[in-house]
Amino acid sequence: MMKYYKVGTIVGMPTAGCNGDVTRFQMPAATFFMTYNKFLNRDGSQHHAVGVLPDVYCDVKIIDIQRDIDTQLETAKKILR
Repeated sequence: MMKYYKVGTIVGMPTAGCNGDVTRFQMPAATFFMTYNKFLNRDGSQHHAVGVLPDVYCDVKIIDIQRDIDTQLETAKKILR
């Protein structure tokens, strides 16, 4: 919705493209779960297996995590300046 309504700039990395919703099927011998719903973005484009793509890509590096640096926050601050 952020992208569709142009509310702000998305900074970071692509999401997984799965919302985790599953449907339960009750069968006589067993119950099983599977992804059942097809989710689309507001503009009708595919969301599943694509996810949310950021406007500004920002890779998180292990070295930054070890140094306690929030790479995405720092990138967002640079954009705001």
